[in-house]
Amino acid sequence: MTAETQKLALHQYHHSVGPADAVTRHMLLIRNALLELGIESQIFASEIHPALRGLVHRFPNRNIWNADLLLIQHSMGNPQLQKVLEIEVPKAIVFHNVTPPEFFHHDPYLRHLAKMGLSQLAQFRQKTVAAFAVSNFNVQALMEYGIKAELFPLLDLHQPLTTGTGTDERPRPRPQLLFVGKLCAHKNQALLLRTLTVLRGSPETEAAELTLIGGEDPIYGKYLKSLCRALKLESFVHFAGKVSDFELAANYLEADYFVSPSLHEGFCIPLVEAMRFGVPVIALKRGAVAETLGQSGVLLNGNSERELAHAIRFLQQHAHLREQIVERQNARIAELKRFQNKGKLSALLLDVLERTRQPKQSKKAFDERTSESNLQT
Repeated sequence: MTAETQKLALHQYHHSVGPADAVTRHMLLIRNALLELGIESQIFASEIHPALRGLVHRFPNRNIWNADLLLIQHSMGNPQLQKVLEIEVPKAIVFHNVTPPEFFHHDPYLRHLAKMGLSQLAQFRQKTVAAFAVSNFNVQALMEYGIKAELFPLLDLHQPLTTGTGTDERPRPRPQLLFVGKLCAHKNQALLLRTLTVLRGSPETEAAELTLIGGEDPIYGKYLKSLCRALKLESFVHFAGKVSDFELAANYLEADYFVSPSLHEGFCIPLVEAMRFGVPVIALKRGAVAETLGQSGVLLNGNSERELAHAIRFLQQHAHLREQIVERQNARIAELKRFQNKGKLSALLLDVLERTRQPKQSKKAFDERTSESNLQT
């Protein structure tokens, strides 16, 4: 065999990719780590955002067969999963969690995809040689389907923060609240609007404002904006939509509190971002939120606007407590850095390649199967 044919190759697949998508960013981090190791790596997807054309290859594609290992990222129902699982190379799942179907009562199609995403986990048990999850919360979720998974790095916290321009002095008499996440039912942004109404009814927080960053579920987004008008908050809530990394950094620098009302999280990268920018975090204790924050931040067991508003008002009145929270958050980032980095990711990828490597299927096999499929249709 030539040196070229012996070169390792690890490819990735996810049903859809987009520039602001957390799974896509994870795939790009993995790809860059592999390329730095001299390992061939390509990304494949069935649905590709125009901004990523040329960087991501459309599935099906014969090059996906030229792999020592195929990482299948899973976060929602995938109508083409069966075709992916039929590829005759070793495969592993990287699980990002699937949002429970009950959060999609308003959208039958998304509810269908969520149910599909969970039911498809049984197929991975039979068709993969390894399983990974991006949090212990997700490791436990896979265990319920009989899949034993290893923890997998999601971030490279050794990368420097994106710089932004914010104010040097935060307006403490007028707290700026921030949440980053798609406008959708399980992110529960409606709670933040109701919380803002309570805050603005108190003298110490009567000038509170809220910024919401992220794309939107059209139905839930429309509901939130309607609720905002009904509560007469249009002048105090900024629906920023999707923003650049620079704009995101600027918003973290401007924020007095990062407030997470989310009812389901498989990890929650924005919590980590807020901690890195030194923003005190207040969050509902749901999903992997407690795991992500560790012993830092402020965790609330309830789902009440009055409880959330009380926590914000209390911290607004006690600067030393805000400082203590930020100190604990800094310590948590130091803990996370020991695992969430490119070095750990590279070592894990090399290890799994060594464990699963077998002779690659030729592209000729792909062509033969494609021809057979065409004859049958």
